[in-house]
Amino acid sequence: MTEEYLEPVRAIYVQVDTQGRPAKWSSSPMGEDDIIVSALDDPRQHYYNGEEWLPLPAGEGPGKRLDPVTGEWALDASSDEFLAAINAERDRRINGGFIFGGVVYQTRPEDRENMAGAATSALAAITDGAQPGDLRWHGGSSDFAWIAQDNTLVPMDAQTMLAFGQAAMAHKQAHIFAARALKDMPEAPSDITDDALWPS
Repeated sequence: MTEEYLEPVRAIYVQVDTQGRPAKWSSSPMGEDDIIVSALDDPRQHYYNGEEWLPLPAGEGPGKRLDPVTGEWALDASSDEFLAAINAERDRRINGGFIFGGVVYQTRPEDRENMAGAATSALAAITDGAQPGDLRWHGGSSDFAWIAQDNTLVPMDAQTMLAFGQAAMAHKQAHIFAARALKDMPEAPSDITDDALWPS
């Protein structure tokens, strides 16, 4: 003989933001603004329209808000999810390489650290009298070169290395400023991965 057990209905106490999105929820009362609802699979995937809880439309998850006038979902420029998405896109682009002198170079964190160190050495060499065209400015027994993204060796004198390091720094700084500008926009752009929003 088979017995069936029904899981008891569990009340969830939810507090919503101005967009009807769950801001906080608990199995215990939190305050007078609580909206009591039967168990939801995931409160983050629902919103409250003032009368009932409805599931978020497909693809309209965290970081989106419901426009009460148009009834359409749009990016919420003030949400933590939107700001985190901008930071992720910023970092992806900073780490995704850049072009210097017509050649593509890698710009992962360790690459940028190496560039900064080599640029500092180049500046010291220039101060000590290293001349343009001198590829042994680093004091080694072979010409100084940097490995491009395609694994070719690109010779660099001290002046070029210094400019290279400065360009790498400017590459990162430009993307940081672009991300800041996106965060300060009054209306969130529909696609933060649009190349037009970022430095080329």
